[in-house]
Amino acid sequence: MGDLKKDASGLWAEQDKDSFLDWTLDWTNWVAPGDGIASSVWEADPDLTLSSASISGEFTTVWVQGGSVGKWYALTNTVTSTIGRVDQQTIRLLIIDENESGISGSALFPNIAAAVDELRRDQIRIASQYALSAGDVSNAYLAGKLMAAEADAARQLRIFFRPTVMIPDDAPQSEIDALESAGTHYAQEAAYDYDSAFFQGERWGYLVTKEKPIISVQSITFNYPSPATQVWSIPDTWIRLDKKYGHIRLIPASQSFSAPLSAFIMQALGGGRTVPFMIQIRYTAGLSNPGRDYPDIIDLVKKMAILRILQDSFLPQSGSISSDGLSQSMSMDVQKWHDGIEDKLSDLRDAIHGPRVAFLGSV
Repeated sequence: MGDLKKDASGLWAEQDKDSFLDWTLDWTNWVAPGDGIASSVWEADPDLTLSSASISGEFTTVWVQGGSVGKWYALTNTVTSTIGRVDQQTIRLLIIDENESGISGSALFPNIAAAVDELRRDQIRIASQYALSAGDVSNAYLAGKLMAAEADAARQLRIFFRPTVMIPDDAPQSEIDALESAGTHYAQEAAYDYDSAFFQGERWGYLVTKEKPIISVQSITFNYPSPATQVWSIPDTWIRLDKKYGHIRLIPASQSFSAPLSAFIMQALGGGRTVPFMIQIRYTAGLSNPGRDYPDIIDLVKKMAILRILQDSFLPQSGSISSDGLSQSMSMDVQKWHDGIEDKLSDLRDAIHGPRVAFLGSV
């Protein structure tokens, strides 16, 4: 049975060009008590062949085959109940070639097939006025350019586009296995240094995470090295967050507590000030919903994908076309497109991480 998905536009699905699949709709929430489905009629755009329509309780099914790769089809089911109520649901069906593209979805484009279709229909159609033809490149090629552009944007913006669990570099293999078996996106980073001024002065109990924004903090531990090897966990009630900028403040929530801090400073620090990689923070960072909070990121990544395609084309700076004895000049300055993308990346960095400040001068 085909796997139906749902987004803001409604039900959608993918079917390989050589497949013969059954698609089923659930009418349970529509059928009133004591009523039932009396008839079910399926209709589809041309090129699709429908067969073996059936009704089973509150479920209607049809078998589908055919279609052209890269094209979306409307598959509509109209039902009539035993008391005469009529309603319909539509499935948007994209025909794909599974041998052509094995690329799965991503944080920004969970429905990669739909994203490729939009890229071909919108951005490439605009660019085709100057250089590209929407039919000149494969779906796999476009999907690869989208994925590469998304990875490039994530690096340049220094952010994860999905919630990502951050764990220490020396996390036990059992912890990694648990994250992988749960399908949780994770990354590893070095632990944080501890210095003798950590609980003194204005920066009392102050940490800045390497990744931001923070979604949540799972734990903060002080991992004491030998000879006094032990782990002391910061109580959850102590933790205060500035999630956007990745700032953590530790504020004791009780008047008394037991921790081996002073003993450790005397025993392990000696004449030094810093213990490297002593503080381990397990936290979740990244964007929870980039499509909602930063829709301009998705637009920017599509533009970055188009730029990569243009760069592959090795376009001339200018040229001319003629038709019916008339001549028209054209130009394509890829550098200006690149500069425009850089400006938008800079604006997004400021929006996500805050304005950058630089000090010039000498002491």
